[in-house]
Amino acid sequence: MPLNRLVIFSVVVVALLAIIFFVEFNTGVEKDDLKVVWDIKPDKTIDLKVQNEAQLLVTIENIGKGPETVKVKLNLTEGITCDSVEESTGTLKPEEERRFSFKFKINNNSLPGKYRIDLNVTSATGDSLLAKVFLNVIK
Repeated sequence: MPLNRLVIFSVVVVALLAIIFFVEFNTGVEKDDLKVVWDIKPDKTIDLKVQNEAQLLVTIENIGKGPETVKVKLNLTEGITCDSVEESTGTLKPEEERRFSFKFKINNNSLPGKYRIDLNVTSATGDSLLAKVFLNVIK
């Protein structure tokens, strides 16, 4: 392989790895007037031999100049269940934040692998963002 093609191939591989790292380990996103931060407790890796429950902690902050009424909705991958998949913040004043906790379970028959929870945040003013939360299931 000529040197130029090898260099281009190497740059593309490094760029793809950087994108994968960002998607896998990103724990927050901002768009328009909203900032959303999340975390999974006790950990992003769930060992079904030890436990099958975890908690998704979500913080929404109004970073705009006016009030925002926001709704949070989870879309779950097959094998994940949650008692409540939708919450409303009420009205957030500028710089105000609200925290939510979603307790979820992984089906004990689930196969090991990566599972995704889509975190959809929408506001009454039309702002919308989608965060992809990943967790790793092992046995």
